[in-house]
Amino acid sequence: MKQHTAGTPYCVGDVHFYTLETETGFVMFDTGPPTTEMRDYLNNNLNLQKLEKVFVTHCHIDHCGMLDFLASNSDAEIYIPRVDSIMCRNNLKRLKTIRTLCIDMGFSAEITEKMLGMYDHVNFIPDKHNILEDSVDALKELNLSYTSFKWHSQSDIVFMHENLAISGDIMLQDIFTTPLIDSDANDLQLRFNNYGHFCEALVRLSKIGSYKLLPGHRKTLDDQKQWLIFYISKTLQRTIKLLPRLGKESPAEIVRSIICDMDSKPYDAFIKLSEIMFFKDILAKPELLKDTLSTIGLYDNFRQQLDLL
Repeated sequence: MKQHTAGTPYCVGDVHFYTLETETGFVMFDTGPPTTEMRDYLNNNLNLQKLEKVFVTHCHIDHCGMLDFLASNSDAEIYIPRVDSIMCRNNLKRLKTIRTLCIDMGFSAEITEKMLGMYDHVNFIPDKHNILEDSVDALKELNLSYTSFKWHSQSDIVFMHENLAISGDIMLQDIFTTPLIDSDANDLQLRFNNYGHFCEALVRLSKIGSYKLLPGHRKTLDDQKQWLIFYISKTLQRTIKLLPRLGKESPAEIVRSIICDMDSKPYDAFIKLSEIMFFKDILAKPELLKDTLSTIGLYDNFRQQLDLL
């Protein structure tokens, strides 16, 4: 397995994608962003005529942005999670739900439309693609398995190969992975429950504890428990900090106080709004997080902070 790194125009910084050699060519995991630099990197460093398959951990633009290019410039089969395929086919309905939410949270129609650019990634997903969950034979021939830890997105696939786990954005070194607002693939009129799925994911993360993680950003994690402590600590700190402002300021006002120029930074504003909605969900149902931390043996680590919720 080889790691490749590409720059992105997004606040998260550089992104990794991975290639695995086969007897007759190679396969890719994630693709990088839709930039000229990324296209040049792929053309200059990979023999795309030998690219056989492309698997995607989740369809955010820095991970799937070159899918259409690869489909047009190779014979590779494209594999994406079922939920991402559903959301692409129903993008207008999805955007309607998110648009309504943003306006209800106090954002102007103009800023809302700019923030919805977060979902432009659907333009880079080819119409012809395979559904990962239906592709048992393709996975088996590569000795690949997978599981989903959805909460950052509705897919968040982790691919396992031998002792390696290509983990996308679920566990990142020193990065607070934001659970991004989306409509629910099962009912496009509803908001996806990032918080509930986050708590489920925390319990299930032990499934990949024996694997070496190959993340989508930053360095490989040496200690998954330390990541849990880091992420939960950041979550609780930011949730508690938000408490005095709720009911006094709208989410849009809170975002504006952090990101003064939302016109030029709509994606940053959307990410911050997503965080605020996540923290609001925690405050609305703190027992869910408390029970989860008890289940994974970390309640005592955060008892003092949890008592403030």
